[in-house]
Amino acid sequence: MKACRFFRSIILPLLLVVFLCGCGAPAPHAIPAPDYAQAEAWAIRPEATGPRQPVDLLYIHPVLVADLEQPLMDWTDPAIRQKVLTYSRQQTDAFAAFANVYVPFCRQLEFNRALVALKDTPGDFHAMEVGAEDARSAFRHYLEEWNQGRPFILFGHSEGAMDWLHVMETEFRDPDVARRLVAAYLIGIPIDPARLAATPHLKLAEGREDTGVIITYNTEAPEAAASLFTLPGGACINPLNWRTDAEPAEASLNLGAVFFDYSGTRTEPILELPAFCGAVVDPKRGALIVNLESPEAYSAPDIMGEGIYHMNDVYFFLRNLAQNAQDRIQAHSRNP
Repeated sequence: MKACRFFRSIILPLLLVVFLCGCGAPAPHAIPAPDYAQAEAWAIRPEATGPRQPVDLLYIHPVLVADLEQPLMDWTDPAIRQKVLTYSRQQTDAFAAFANVYVPFCRQLEFNRALVALKDTPGDFHAMEVGAEDARSAFRHYLEEWNQGRPFILFGHSEGAMDWLHVMETEFRDPDVARRLVAAYLIGIPIDPARLAATPHLKLAEGREDTGVIITYNTEAPEAAASLFTLPGGACINPLNWRTDAEPAEASLNLGAVFFDYSGTRTEPILELPAFCGAVVDPKRGALIVNLESPEAYSAPDIMGEGIYHMNDVYFFLRNLAQNAQDRIQAHSRNP
């Protein structure tokens, strides 16, 4: 109960700031495409010299800007750049002990337009094509200049996950690229398995240690409202027991929900809760169901819908995601 009050009174309002504060210019203007050969086009990348981990992680954040005047995220704006850096550190620091982290800036579609696009065409991410093209350019630069044959992980949430799915549909037709993929954690997006039928080089995770696969889920309450982020029968895996069926996972399997101060530049956790919640896949809804004591403390019903925990998809299970990435790295090393 204490944690619920803490989240409702402090963390949730700050989380809304992350998603709903526009930091861009007051009028539309042309935003240049990032040049990924330049350091300024990357929020995070390893130092040019120094030791390297044997595995890389490429991350793209969810949409962080709402701006009715500017349709795309202005990655050149200093305030937005700082927001991207802080948010990306919060989500990737759990992986930085075993992976080299790369985070490109991308011209993502702003929040209001992204919601409209998902509502109009559920599961269709074409409205996000500018950000996806930036992600593709960043990925190609990474492969050509920095990868050097290392295995890598893709990680993205919401629009960031949509960006990576676009990239995978084209770039991963190359078997040499596909074989280096440890796993793609594409969290918080509706993936219709029928869509993957057109891209047979992509496959969904079916267990704890399969590699070269897509991991995805969307977190909801048992009686949640209709969601923009799920599709009936859509892809979903449980990040606690790594099953795709309706076998429940107890809260004891949750290694830690992790929450942050989203209002400034602090990147270390301010609250960590092992055994925070259990979870079960609802295959019919294509959703990951969690039963929380105070659902309203962890959702934004006026924005996302009642019982939609989209903004916490990663935070509820962050320690499990990081541990699973290490498990899949080991599995990939046994069968590269």
